[in-house]
Amino acid sequence: MKSGKKRILIQSPTGSGKTVIFSHIVSEMKKANKRALIITDRIELLFETGGTLEEFDLKPYHILAGQMVEPPNTHQVYVAMSQTLKRRIGKWRNFFRWFDVVIIDECHKQEFTDFFTKSAFQKDTFILGFSATPLRSGKQRQLGEDYEVMITGLQVPELIQRGKLVKDIYYGAHNAPSMAGVRTNSKGDYQEGQMYERFNKRELYAGVVDNWEKLTPNTSTLVFCVNIDHVVETCKEFNRKGIPAKFLTSPVAHPIKPTDNDPAKLVKYEIKMQEYNNWYEAYQQYSGDRKVILNQWKRNDFFVLINAGILTTGFNRKNIETIIINRATKSIPLWLQMLGRGSRIFSGTKPDGTFNWTKKHFNILDFGNNGQELGYYNQQREWSLFHDQKEGGGAAPVKNCGQGDPISGEKGKPDKRGNHGCGAYIFASAQICPYCGYIFSSDKRSKEIELVEINYNEPIQTKEPEWRNFERVAESRGYKYGWVIMQIIVTQGEQGLIEFAKAKKYSSGWIWRMRRQYATQLRKHAEQHV
Repeated sequence: MKSGKKRILIQSPTGSGKTVIFSHIVSEMKKANKRALIITDRIELLFETGGTLEEFDLKPYHILAGQMVEPPNTHQVYVAMSQTLKRRIGKWRNFFRWFDVVIIDECHKQEFTDFFTKSAFQKDTFILGFSATPLRSGKQRQLGEDYEVMITGLQVPELIQRGKLVKDIYYGAHNAPSMAGVRTNSKGDYQEGQMYERFNKRELYAGVVDNWEKLTPNTSTLVFCVNIDHVVETCKEFNRKGIPAKFLTSPVAHPIKPTDNDPAKLVKYEIKMQEYNNWYEAYQQYSGDRKVILNQWKRNDFFVLINAGILTTGFNRKNIETIIINRATKSIPLWLQMLGRGSRIFSGTKPDGTFNWTKKHFNILDFGNNGQELGYYNQQREWSLFHDQKEGGGAAPVKNCGQGDPISGEKGKPDKRGNHGCGAYIFASAQICPYCGYIFSSDKRSKEIELVEINYNEPIQTKEPEWRNFERVAESRGYKYGWVIMQIIVTQGEQGLIEFAKAKKYSSGWIWRMRRQYATQLRKHAEQHV
């Protein structure tokens, strides 16, 4: 703080003790008769923070969601949820002027942007942001707009070497579900509905349980899934195999039946009701109050706890032995936050009852090939306050409803309700036709996933051929397959074409036809690369 900087971001890996670090800072501020505010974004983190602060004898004042009256000016330390506090910017005028230092945990999240854009705090207030993964992407606001400088702490490899974190044993899948063609959402991650389609396969559910039994049986396990439906089905599969498992999800609202006769709305309502009934039935049997379930898991009443985005941050159970990533992600922060749940050191009684146990490592069962795409847990990383901003683009791919033809009247394949479809052009990602209510289904079958241990500290080949990326672009933008061939020829010439044919197991006749069809382009490439 003597540097003159007022907005400082402090990076320190998950499990390295960020809460302890800023609790110590707040304790020193209190000794100097200064006032501090800590802002969090999750209920679990709020209470976790409060517990640590109280260990430092700070006795914070908790600002609750329903509190409308400005808090009393009687404490030195205050703790608040970001959502609660954002709604009071401009209303609690005195409150926001009280503080000498503001602590923002998980500060990489855009959840906290309003405190900067709306100038919630005084210019001379120190704002310290803490994050294990200070990374944003795409059109998200630059961290450098809110923070003047970043201070990085010891990284994962160094913390493992010093005995502050445990190492991992990583198991990756060679036949993980392909994410080619899956669109991205507003946050830059995979669209959940489309990703769920790739993971919602009977063989894949069985693969998760079978690999757990084979590689990490009877270990305290935390599972991350795609969405609520995926959580429920994964939990059912564990219990079907005789392995007690429970789940945590956000509450699911009871669907409201549409008052009009719109066919698409009625079909969606029926599907939502099926999903709700499925969730509620499973909730009664395998879930319940969040605190109760967490306490049961901590008591080792069951080994496997399944969730989707509930326990990514702010949850600390040190004796977790196995992390299952039953999804894919494009988000490095999310990937590392999930893995970080298993990285804590621990000595005591093992979840299976073994006494005098010291945790030497934790297991990662990665069913989404995330390690190869985003990097691994125990590796050096570089962080920055600024990121590249890439523009999206390209026409959204379309398809015919039911693959029928509205002009000729030719009917397509009927859905499970007997509807042949109307043939209208709709977005390729749509699962229900907005005009007639046709329900699309997938006939693609998956093989059960088998995991293998990957020692990523040794040199391994993780870079995939460039043509795979061309295929993804073509599928996402609705290009014909000839576009892929053209890109291979333009960038790699005849050798690229031969390697592509070999990988696809195409015949020599196919290569001969491509040579004839793209003779001009092949000649140009050869001339340019003499």
